[in-house]
Amino acid sequence: MITQHIEAELREDAWHFGFYLGNSTLLAFYHDADIFDEDYAEFLLANRHVFAASFAVFSNNCLTPHASGQSALNRAATWVAQNMLPTLACNYPIEPWELAPASQNCTFNAAFQHFGQALAFGTLPTQIIQNHDYFPHLFNGGSFLEQVIMVFVNNLLVDANGMVVNKQAALERATWCLLHWIDRTIVLDPPIAPWEINC
Repeated sequence: MITQHIEAELREDAWHFGFYLGNSTLLAFYHDADIFDEDYAEFLLANRHVFAASFAVFSNNCLTPHASGQSALNRAATWVAQNMLPTLACNYPIEPWELAPASQNCTFNAAFQHFGQALAFGTLPTQIIQNHDYFPHLFNGGSFLEQVIMVFVNNLLVDANGMVVNKQAALERATWCLLHWIDRTIVLDPPIAPWEINC
């Protein structure tokens, strides 16, 4: 079977999403009000369902751009803003289709949504992550969440029909890397390769 990596533009979009979400700067993309300085990390730590659903909003808008012309980052920012600041005026509220689960479970959209849920709800492979409390580390600044997402999407492979063929393997690799970054005594085998964490 011939496989290839996810297209570069989509991978890069996913990395950017992780960078802004993890650095608490995603709200810079919310265009209806100046809320750039709102720090939402504590809110997402206490409302993991909002974090998980932001992956759905982002990936659904990558697949089907919003009629308003707003980018997937704009829409993910709108989702976080609407939940954190429910009285905030919004010209284009989140629509049900933006939160919908992917229609096929082997697409990039489905894999990305599943990854967000696993990060949020502690369902990363338990034989790897064990009892490590990794979720707060995702908001430690730098590019931690971006790199975790990079490893996941860079390891995904699709067949000729665009269907993901190795979601579990990519999930496990991202989990090992996440654990290594939290606890440097953990040795990765194989070590992180440059292509796994580069654009």
